[in-house]
Amino acid sequence: AYGQKDPLVEYKSEAFHLFVSLIGEVRNDIVSFCFKFFPQEPNDVQARRARQQRMQTIKDSSQNMGLQTSETAKESANRGKQQPVRVEQKVGRNEPCPCGSGKKYKNCHGQN
Repeated sequence: AYGQKDPLVEYKSEAFHLFVSLIGEVRNDIVSFCFKFFPQEPNDVQARRARQQRMQTIKDSSQNMGLQTSETAKESANRGKQQPVRVEQKVGRNEPCPCGSGKKYKNCHGQN
């Protein structure tokens, strides 16, 4: 016992005080971050954009190294991944197993 006080009430009050201190720390972090923030100069932004543009051109040129024409690229994109064709119908879980054991499929070969 905490000095003739209910432990549950003490835990709740301690948790509340911890929560209040957490909120205060978050507010301090936000304020300190706002004061540490400095806007970038326009030259830095332009240099970054130019660098990103160069990287994009390098990426585009490296993709064209495979010598694909635009038509073959479109065809390969449209094809996508083909699904296998099933000849047999799928066996239901409560149907008899196709192996001939007489058990339900879920109790025979359908167990995972």
